[in-house]
Amino acid sequence: MKSHTILIIDDSPDSIEILRNILNKNYKVQAALNGPTALQLLSKQNTPDLILLDVLMPEMDGFEVCSILKTNEITVDIPIIFISALQDVDAKVKGLTLGGVDFISKPFNTDEVLARVNTHLRLKEIRQQLESEVEDKTQELARVNTQKALLLESIVEGVLGLDLNGLITFTNPAAYTLLGYSDDALIGKSIETLFDVKYDENIQVPDQETNFLSSMIGDKAKKHISQLIYRQDGSSFPTELNCAPVQEGKQITGFVTSFIDISERKKIERMQNEFISMVSHELRTPLTAINGSLGLITGGVVGDVSTDVTDLVNRAQFNCDRLEKLINDLLEINSLTSGTLLLKLQIIGINELVNRAITMLDCDAKKCDVEIRNEINTNASIECDIPHMTQVFYNVLSNAIKFSPKNSTVRLTCEETTDSIKLLISDKGCGIPEAFKEKVFLRFSQADSSNVRKKGGTGLGLAIAKEILDQHNGQISFESEEGLGTTFSIELPLATA
Repeated sequence: MKSHTILIIDDSPDSIEILRNILNKNYKVQAALNGPTALQLLSKQNTPDLILLDVLMPEMDGFEVCSILKTNEITVDIPIIFISALQDVDAKVKGLTLGGVDFISKPFNTDEVLARVNTHLRLKEIRQQLESEVEDKTQELARVNTQKALLLESIVEGVLGLDLNGLITFTNPAAYTLLGYSDDALIGKSIETLFDVKYDENIQVPDQETNFLSSMIGDKAKKHISQLIYRQDGSSFPTELNCAPVQEGKQITGFVTSFIDISERKKIERMQNEFISMVSHELRTPLTAINGSLGLITGGVVGDVSTDVTDLVNRAQFNCDRLEKLINDLLEINSLTSGTLLLKLQIIGINELVNRAITMLDCDAKKCDVEIRNEINTNASIECDIPHMTQVFYNVLSNAIKFSPKNSTVRLTCEETTDSIKLLISDKGCGIPEAFKEKVFLRFSQADSSNVRKKGGTGLGLAIAKEILDQHNGQISFESEEGLGTTFSIELPLATA
């Protein structure tokens, strides 16, 4: 099937006939004996795919016809090949300058004509295909940009784009609202102006190592920090700020920073801290006095008491101890989550750390008729806050003992890699119910949440362990099957030499 149409414009019927015989096998061929006839023909029917245009014609030569066609938006993209007996270089240059794509010399060579026509038709197809792809990509890019704009407008967090010099390149409406700036007023400003109300872009050293941007450069990981930000009017508010690098391949080209106003959260945290302080003072002090008095009774200071009274006193002491542990756990997790806890890091061997926890729980294990089988034997060491890390192992091991049946074994093993160690604590207890697994590390979570908890505890032990491990770049996880037992996994980075 002939898919392309060729228009021949030539005042010589013989030339038209020769070209028609060459082209007719592969193409639809049309012809016009002069320029005006060709222009009239082009205005009345579909445009051809390529034009063969004679240069020397009476009334209107080929150059004039070409000029007219190239100024018409309908015919401007049709490839025009000039045909001429002239070998004048100036004529060829003029034709190419006017928009022609090639020249074919008379007398015609069949192979040359077909080769040049085929080449320029193929080039036209390639150009049209590329133009179509560019148009599709442009429309797709426009859609993506529209979606991005809508996304940025809908985000309640403030979003800032930064270049490598820390200058703001784009913002979203939430950023303007939170910072009190008008549209585009932040563009081109340094990010440092938001963190220092006295910052002067004219005198500030741009590469100082103490500024915000310097703390981002060189670290490809996402930053998550708390930061005080200043509004345009000089007032400030606390934010939770995230900053991530924008990368093209392995090259960092800028940063995207998002922030939210956490003033309300800080207010709640202050109220929480005040409440915890009140708990510490108002409950712990009288509780200590009550516990002391009960101890005097059981110690016989007030004289002999009946067995029934002794049982009641012992029960009261047990509940006083539980309440004191709850208070201590509340204070502990508050200090961990509020950022007020200062870790004193020291290097300690894993064997020593685990043995400390085992020694502390040996009596509890014997009371529960549970054997602690320690199979950990390693020379590995970690860098940690020793009392708090001991508490991690104490809490997890205590949990395993508490939920183990009588005459069973809690087994401790480890798996070591080149840069970390994983400690496994396995029990043969009742396992963790499937519905409860997502809540294991939440505060006050207990699988048995009835009014009388069979196993006791505050529901804070594992939450505290996770908080401590988070601050040591460690991880805690578990595998459990109901009726078969649970294995908790504690993974920590090894101490570097």
